[in-house]
Amino acid sequence: MPSEIFAEIMTLLALVAVFAVQAHVVKRFGFFSFVSNFIFTTMMIGVNSFAFLYEDMILGGRFDPPPVMMIIFMVALFGWILTSVLFGISIMRARVMPRWAAIAFMIAPLLNLAPNPFYLIGAVLLGASLIGMGMVLWRLTPDGGTPVSEEESKPA
Repeated sequence: MPSEIFAEIMTLLALVAVFAVQAHVVKRFGFFSFVSNFIFTTMMIGVNSFAFLYEDMILGGRFDPPPVMMIIFMVALFGWILTSVLFGISIMRARVMPRWAAIAFMIAPLLNLAPNPFYLIGAVLLGASLIGMGMVLWRLTPDGGTPVSEEESKPA
């Protein structure tokens, strides 16, 4: 559970960092897609944390969620999928992050609707896209300019 919480916090921080680097390029659409994706990602984290805490009741069949809870889950899931596609489009339009990472960021949430093996592939794909974008963020200069070349990053 602590490693899961750490991963969820890092995901939210990665979203903030990706938006911060490309904010000057994407304007209002990018801001809207970022804020909405951040909100729905946070909702999905809450839903997943709730499901993890009550996993034994859910799997044991003793858990009969009220309709309101199922509505919240469906809104969070479909909102997360839609806003991930929108934020992925803004990432592609900014041309700061790799195109493959933006496409993977858009496809991965869609795989949550698929059966179990594809769900796991979606989780790996989302992680790979965040790692790819993180590598670009790691190489950017402190002022947010162009990536630092290998020669410039070596100590003198």
